Amino acid sequence: MVLAIPTLPSELEIIQKCREACAANPKAFIRGTPLIDSTGTPYAWVRFGYSDVYMEDARTQQYVADIVKQDDAAPVRVPAVYSFFKSQLGRGYIVMELIDGEVCSNADADLVAAAVQYLIAIKAPTDQPGPIGGGPVCHTLFPDVRSSVTYSSVDWLEKHMNGILAHVGRPQRLSLKSQIKTYGLSLCPSDMRRKNFLKDREGKIVAINFDCTCFLPISFFEVALYHHDDFTHLIRQRIVYPTSAQSDTLYKALKTLVQFGTDKLGLPRELKAQTLRQ
Repeated sequence: MVLAIPTLPSELEIIQKCREACAANPKAFIRGTPLIDSTGTPYAWVRFGYSDVYMEDARTQQYVADIVKQDDAAPVRVPAVYSFFKSQLGRGYIVMELIDGEVCSNADADLVAAAVQYLIAIKAPTDQPGPIGGGPVCHTLFPDVRSSVTYSSVDWLEKHMNGILAHVGRPQRLSLKSQIKTYGLSLCPSDMRRKNFLKDREGKIVAINFDCTCFLPISFFEVALYHHDDFTHLIRQRIVYPTSAQSDTLYKALKTLVQFGTDKLGLPRELKAQTLRQ
């Protein structure tokens, strides 16, 4: 079934509707609001924010949505993206398909695990790690979720991770080449908390948040499964995924980043130049 794209209000009108949603709940942390037609029927959802809503998220979400919608047997849905724009103040807005559903509970762990199993089998269209179209890597390994630089290749990602380990005198070194040769770059949902999954009225799981999702070597998904969140733990028990000899080394790099609170340590000189231009 081809999804009909609704006629949307202007960007200024959408911004105003989001402001009204925030003003109506001044003590709540509002991150999204529906668009409602003249009959009172909601027809689209707007996700907005300053620090975690980016064009890269929208591109990756739409890429995955296009793949999923072509597979009637897919155990997961992904909302189609209708529009992305930024306000003059820098707030990002993703207008997407509205999903009628509820946030998943622990009882849905089997279904969510099947959805994640499907998602991590999706391969990158290029050999550049990160989101569709290029950009910083989005993963909970990084203190700010997004890397402070863009990696043009897996080699540069590997060099940076090893620079982090060397910065604190750890002897271990990461080698991603064998992973890439065997598995390539796969979709890596690194934030698998229940709030990022809905169950629609037909009982299908919907992945709704792509701000921590991009294409990475498989060891990055292994590290994401280490998260202490209880729902992630339930998924980890139910999913079968390729394992590597590199996840422990990568996890040591993660702990170093947590300790220092920045991913700018250990940067190769060529990547450090990016941060100077920002």
